[in-house]
Amino acid sequence: MQSIVLSNDVYRPHVPSAREREKEIERERERASELVRAFLIILRVMAPEVVAAGRKRKSPEPSSGINREVFLNFRGADTREGFTDLLHKDLQNAGIEVFRDDKKLLAGEEIDWGLKNAIKRSRISIAIFSKDYASSKSCLMELVQMWECRKSDGQTIIPIFYDVSPDAVKHQTGDFATSFKKHEDDKVDPKTIQNWKKVLQLVGGLSGYERDNINGRHVTDLLDKVKTRVRQELKEDDQDVPDKVVGIDLHVQRMMTKLDVVYSRGQAMKVCGEDRRVVGICGMPGVGKTTLAKIVFNKIHKLFHACSFLKGVNSEGVEFSQELLIADLQKEKREPLRSSGKVKKIKSLFTNMKVLIVLDDVREDEQIKALAGDLTWFGPGSRIIVTTHRRDVLKVFDFGEEDKDRAAAQYEVKPMEYQDALQLFRMHVFQGDAPQDVSECDSLSPDIVEALGRLPMAIELQAKYLKNNKEIWMRGFPLTCGRRLGMAILLEL
Repeated sequence: MQSIVLSNDVYRPHVPSAREREKEIERERERASELVRAFLIILRVMAPEVVAAGRKRKSPEPSSGINREVFLNFRGADTREGFTDLLHKDLQNAGIEVFRDDKKLLAGEEIDWGLKNAIKRSRISIAIFSKDYASSKSCLMELVQMWECRKSDGQTIIPIFYDVSPDAVKHQTGDFATSFKKHEDDKVDPKTIQNWKKVLQLVGGLSGYERDNINGRHVTDLLDKVKTRVRQELKEDDQDVPDKVVGIDLHVQRMMTKLDVVYSRGQAMKVCGEDRRVVGICGMPGVGKTTLAKIVFNKIHKLFHACSFLKGVNSEGVEFSQELLIADLQKEKREPLRSSGKVKKIKSLFTNMKVLIVLDDVREDEQIKALAGDLTWFGPGSRIIVTTHRRDVLKVFDFGEEDKDRAAAQYEVKPMEYQDALQLFRMHVFQGDAPQDVSECDSLSPDIVEALGRLPMAIELQAKYLKNNKEIWMRGFPLTCGRRLGMAILLEL
């Protein structure tokens, strides 16, 4: 019999030595580094395009759930065809949504659900107190509802004392005493009467407007003051900016100095001097010029008679910007105007008004000439801010014969400081500091912000992209994190 010899050799998988493992790890790291370098090169190339894309995007308007901005509370027989009608039209012409109820309640009726809801869904209520106001049960019931909304939702109430004094309202004297005597004779519930009196005392003590204190008791002056207050309360003139802007405080302080505005503890206190000033905010696209202009504008516009922030002058066009400037300074809605008369209108309407104007993204001399080329078009103490990457356009401003030697000041915005840029990136991609489980990935953050030129717009947009693609950051083991990050981004771009 033939014997069979079995070999003692058995297949065993190759086990890498420590030396071989180290070499493999080194090769992985080299490949990861190459991919990350490629990613960073792409970022450098893309940075200007990212910035341009960000400029074109518009955020949707947030839904507030409020369908009216102002509720008017008034005694119809006293003011409907006079002051109330004028105020209603004035606010509407300023683009403000207004609700007023012209129905009269019968004895014993309550204000209906719709009216209560209209009050609740308004941001401001205006109580127009007139001599016969307290005789109206509906006025008093509305006032109680307004006060309830103030307590529960912080609604603003603006009292207007029209041909009646605040004391008469607070203490129910004169015509108000007569009206309450009639309510008592009509057997109105004593608790209801007591509640009406209490609310009148509270609302009568709020900051408001008394016609007798207006210069010459002119209704037009009273209307203008109320409209200005409403716009301020609604923050109609405020520009949208993030709640927290990294590294902006020092820029704001320096801008206030250039504008000659007293600024302390984050508050603008006073515009100094009667001279007209221009400050140009200069810098490369995406560096944060418009954001800085918005923040400064929001802080100081209440110190001026009127204001206008003209966004994207270059993209919106001169004619549209002229119409918007005129409407803003008149506190009205924009309306189409004849081309030939726009500059003439700007010249003639605002020579006595202390105005604040921002011309955003100016690129051509003609844009300045058509909107604010001659500073004498505006009143003493006016300020104009221009955002541009072309410094030479600032030479176009004419300061008038008295200030012919004056020139526009310049403030250059440079790329963010390294630590601020890193904070901004982490704030958007990690919603704060980098968590421990992505610490390896976070090691790329410094390179990313440097590759993006430390430009805030590019950093924010790229961070949001990475945040929305979390698997890019979270995938894999620390060893391959860099390689996978680079590969994933290269595939996604």
